[in-house]
Amino acid sequence: MPMTSNSNSSGSSSDSMRKLIGSRGASPALPRSRGSEDEPLFKTNSKKILVVLNSFNDVLSNSSDWKHDPYNQEDNINVVVRVRPLNPREMKYNDGSVVEFPGNGQILLTGLNDVPGLKGTKTKQFSYNVVFEPGATQEDVLQYSGITRLIEMAVDGFSATAFCYGQTGSGKTHTLTGPPSLFNGKKVDINSEDHGLIFRAFLYLFKVLQDKSNVNFILKASFLEIYNEK
Repeated sequence: MPMTSNSNSSGSSSDSMRKLIGSRGASPALPRSRGSEDEPLFKTNSKKILVVLNSFNDVLSNSSDWKHDPYNQEDNINVVVRVRPLNPREMKYNDGSVVEFPGNGQILLTGLNDVPGLKGTKTKQFSYNVVFEPGATQEDVLQYSGITRLIEMAVDGFSATAFCYGQTGSGKTHTLTGPPSLFNGKKVDINSEDHGLIFRAFLYLFKVLQDKSNVNFILKASFLEIYNEK
């Protein structure tokens, strides 16, 4: 499932795209982003982060010959990583940064000398299809994660899955639905920039269907949430 991009971005959209790392699956014309020292990932769980990143790296390494064709449009699996900003608790305890963003869809894990039980190289590098830095917006994630391509494939009759994985507190709910404050009021602001992938994906789906006015579609949706093993 290839990435989609708009190589004509300029002005504010260019500023927005600077929050993304240059991605393997997107257009090479996308600007390369820069790491941000003031938006580090928390340090206390860096060993867990290393395990998770290793597992994702194994999945990507087994994808369809991506190393030989960095802009292959037929990958069966794309792995996209979004790094969240520090939360208030982490800032309170002055947790240090262990993540750097060298670009080209890579994450560099550094500062691991203080991680108990971690042996071997203290710097780890991981490569993915797309990496979103903490400043990436919800719209950035929709446009450059491959979700829009999945929707187009589904409309064309292909099976498609977007699987969101991460430990508790890593930002899955925020990415999928937006912050809880968005839904605390009596009326939801449909124009809010905080809406997550689910809301935005449906809007994009209806746009795609409107462009196919010569075809009749029947939409069915179901929702199942398992939260705290319930």
